Amino acid sequence: MIYFDNAATTLPKSKKALRAYKKAFQSCGNASRGGHPYAAHASELLYLCRERLAERFGTEPERVVLTMNATHAINLAIKGIIREGDVLISDLEHNAVYRPLYALEKQGRIRIRSFHVNIGDDEATVQNFQNALDENVRACVMLHASNICGRVLPLPALSEAAKQAGVPLICDASQTAGHFDLRLRELPGLTALCMPGHKGLYGPLGTGALLVSPYFEGVLETLLEGGSGSFSADPEMPALLPERLEAGTMNAPAFAALAAAVAEDGQTGKKEEQIFSYLLSGLRATSGVTLYGAPTREGMPYCPILLFNIDGKDSETVAAALAEADVCVRAGLHCSPLAHRALGTPDGGAVRISLSKHNTFGEAERFLAILSRQITR
Repeated sequence: MIYFDNAATTLPKSKKALRAYKKAFQSCGNASRGGHPYAAHASELLYLCRERLAERFGTEPERVVLTMNATHAINLAIKGIIREGDVLISDLEHNAVYRPLYALEKQGRIRIRSFHVNIGDDEATVQNFQNALDENVRACVMLHASNICGRVLPLPALSEAAKQAGVPLICDASQTAGHFDLRLRELPGLTALCMPGHKGLYGPLGTGALLVSPYFEGVLETLLEGGSGSFSADPEMPALLPERLEAGTMNAPAFAALAAAVAEDGQTGKKEEQIFSYLLSGLRATSGVTLYGAPTREGMPYCPILLFNIDGKDSETVAAALAEADVCVRAGLHCSPLAHRALGTPDGGAVRISLSKHNTFGEAERFLAILSRQITR
């Protein structure tokens, strides 16, 4: 089996994470709900996860809110920070960003505006962002890298522009967290970083995190209310993070597993980059293949993701044929209709392949051979 669907979730997962989950599953009580050893152990594991995420991404443990996934984290950030006015997004956004904002727009609270990401020119992208960043913009929300073509946005320059304009910037790091070095302390214009635990961090499904900048001084509005295990006499959620945004029982075993996974090094390495380049060259050399949003020159910052179609065949048909040949890919719109529109794919979307540290050159060679056979059928 060739697994090329790592942008959806990475496989295989961390073995250390699996061991940590199994151990915690039978030893955790309900965190912050009692002074006995089982409850205390759960609290310790949750704090360990916060501590490791904070160290990895440059903030403080108390500013790490543990979530169900990146979408949960993005919703917490958007609905916790944004009140009204124009909200600026890129034209490559995932529905995890677009739909929460659309819901607020339907309520008459905000207006969504977008800027164009120039795939081949970071300076043009930054200029487009700055041109759109007028006095009506009250917040910016954007991905760090596209989930369909892998293009990494110039976050340092974009966050600096947001800082100069005095508007908060929320970043969806679903495709880059764990793969790239990201530190909130080094990006003072970045207000919040949202991420899943099950992609580049190789942790379990059903985990994620919202990391709030150490420079942010505001109070986030709540998305959920309920038991927090602290300040129980108060009818409102606690004012302090992370308790303010963590209502209800926390999944301590899953976050124990995530803590174990975060301790491992999962950053994109030379091997992944080389396999990515090999696949890119192979697809470009294959007659009948159309690529979308691919690198136009060496050295451009990309996650190892490629988007393509076979001429005359819809993406779902190609993906189904690859699945029959034991190749796992994803076809369609990938929950990103805005990005597909920006990149000019057909109505049925395109086929996406995405790599992890576990993929090999042998798999890449077999994939290209299998794809060539599909073209000639």
